[in-house]
Amino acid sequence: MPKQQIAVIGLGRFGSSAAIQLASLGYDVLGVDKNEDLIENMSDELTHVVRADTSNEGALEELGIRNFDVVVVGISSDVQSSIVTTLILKHLDVPYVIAKARDELHGEILDRIGADKVIYPEHEAGLRISHTFISRAILDYVEVVPGYGVSKIRVPDRFVGRSLQVLGFDEQSGLRVLMIGRNNNIVFDPYPSERLQDGDVLMLVGEDRYLGDMEL
Repeated sequence: MPKQQIAVIGLGRFGSSAAIQLASLGYDVLGVDKNEDLIENMSDELTHVVRADTSNEGALEELGIRNFDVVVVGISSDVQSSIVTTLILKHLDVPYVIAKARDELHGEILDRIGADKVIYPEHEAGLRISHTFISRAILDYVEVVPGYGVSKIRVPDRFVGRSLQVLGFDEQSGLRVLMIGRNNNIVFDPYPSERLQDGDVLMLVGEDRYLGDMEL
């Protein structure tokens, strides 16, 4: 099966990070920006880097952007360029366009003009950081819907040797353990009788209010 062709437009902090990560996962990645300095900075990181003004439909057609499976629009400082670029990409029938939004209004416009997925990196990063203040045991957090998400929890010492049922991790309590990371292995959908071990990492799903009530 051929590798997906991905283009990342806008090689600022977000775009360059996304492009490097995608390339490390084995995807063919084209980096695009109109800033010569950013292009030079990424020339050693990506195989394909091109300078182009993506608010120009002709420039995008010259890049063969129609042939890409996914295009990530990482532009957010120049809202007009972000919107015009996204609009042109959908006009050119790019199958899947992911666009970064600076704020809710920007995101709403991107959604209305056809972006397949709109992301808010700054909001998501702030949300993750804020949830780590609930407890030092919380390593990461991903919101599913407001007030409900998935948390990555480092098992506190006082939990070691105790079962999930005794600790109150069940559907009735509002928090459920999806999996346990243990010694480079995964225990999926563990039984309530599963006893936690030193070094375990839990993936919990549930309402934030229950997460705050847990003595992690």
